[in-house]
Amino acid sequence: MDNTLPAPNQSTLTEWRNGKGFEVTASGSRVTISSVEISGNSVIITCANELPAWGVKVGYAFTGGKARPNGTYRWGLLRDSDPFKGRSGLAQPNFCVSFEMAVN
Repeated sequence: MDNTLPAPNQSTLTEWRNGKGFEVTASGSRVTISSVEISGNSVIITCANELPAWGVKVGYAFTGGKARPNGTYRWGLLRDSDPFKGRSGLAQPNFCVSFEMAVN
């Protein structure tokens, strides 16, 4: 997770304030995210309540909230750990793309 960007959804879409850019919905309603962590090659999303058996979707930087300073309305903190550095000498990580998908 990137620690240089501000966390998204702190003042709008607050159900996802702990989501680090991830979003969970159930039958179209926002589900509160308690935490998000990386475990090996997986991202573990813990929700505040039990999820229904169907109608659940997970998204990442999919829904626009309040824009970050000098930035966009949609962003998240998930990125790779590629050590590539450009001509500037600064690391140039690849951030996760925006998506939404049904959970089966």
